Amino acid sequence: MGTVVALDQFRKDRDIRGSFSMESPHRPELFGSEIWGTDYSSVEGMVFGLLKVREIAGFFFGAHDKDFDHMLINALDKAYHYELHGHEALVAAIRPIKDDVADMINDDNRRPMSLALVILDLIEKSPARNR
Repeated sequence: MGTVVALDQFRKDRDIRGSFSMESPHRPELFGSEIWGTDYSSVEGMVFGLLKVREIAGFFFGAHDKDFDHMLINALDKAYHYELHGHEALVAAIRPIKDDVADMINDDNRRPMSLALVILDLIEKSPARNR
């Protein structure tokens, strides 16, 4: 059953929903146990690792880099279709991400960006998934 809504209230609610501001990325939460305890040979582990890398890079260099996101999606596709593409395709998809992350490292972000490189290495060197 429909409800009756005052037109002024509808406009007010619409304006509130329509006027949002782009939030700056929050500092990533990095826990060693979470990073080292993840099984990167599973799809879930690879998704976690790639999203964590995106979170780290997004905090230091902006959250909306389309090229970087495209590389991450490509690596995710190679991870998801691992049996079809093989390990070499996954390594080839991760290589440009590692190059970009390495280029982003400076004195202010050395620890978190190095951890992002470690995550990418763990994904790349994880044993082949068993199904």
